[in-house]
Amino acid sequence: MDQLKEILSNGYILLYIALVVGCQALFAFAAKWRNNTIRKRRLEEKLPEPVLMNQTEKLSEVRKWAFFESALLLFTVVVIPFLLIAVFNPPPEQRQGLTMAFLLLLIWILLNGTDVAKG
Repeated sequence: MDQLKEILSNGYILLYIALVVGCQALFAFAAKWRNNTIRKRRLEEKLPEPVLMNQTEKLSEVRKWAFFESALLLFTVVVIPFLLIAVFNPPPEQRQGLTMAFLLLLIWILLNGTDVAKG
């Protein structure tokens, strides 16, 4: 247990987790800002609050944003560890911790973000 604690306690893992969470938070902030901008523009034009869209268009918009958000999550989880290793070239012990964090995040996404958890 002490060895696992030692492996998982390094700055590269903290940076990795911060980048993954930061990218998701930045995406949520950008989406909220976009929605508020659209709402303000609609109010300036004296249009009603609810956006009257065809259901197909609305679902297409939701699908597009969901795809982008999931692609961003997978990109940050999969690509950032390799970038950290390529840029900083950490020692083998810290690479092992980064690999462990990568695998744990990947398993977490698999179990919580897909239908595998429901099956």
